[in-house]
Amino acid sequence: MQTLTRDNLMGLEQYAAIRPTFRAEVMAHKRDRQVAIGPYATLYFEDRLTMQYQVQEMLRIERVFEAEGIEDELAAYNPLIRMAATGKRPS
Repeated sequence: MQTLTRDNLMGLEQYAAIRPTFRAEVMAHKRDRQVAIGPYATLYFEDRLTMQYQVQEMLRIERVFEAEGIEDELAAYNPLIRMAATGKRPS
């Protein structure tokens, strides 16, 4: 599974314009990627789309638009994409 790059992300203005539609799409996608294990716990299986949503939300909430801050977010989330693809913890 490919990791995310800055080219895969939208700027803050562009994301704000499509956020309601994108959020609905991701929430529908996530419903098929969860397993309840009893009444108090649910496992969520993340993938590239759910991680893109998470990165976009973090950039929006933190008002990050500078290259360094975007790269920091990608460095935090891309190992999770690799882990989702391989089932192995990032090294």
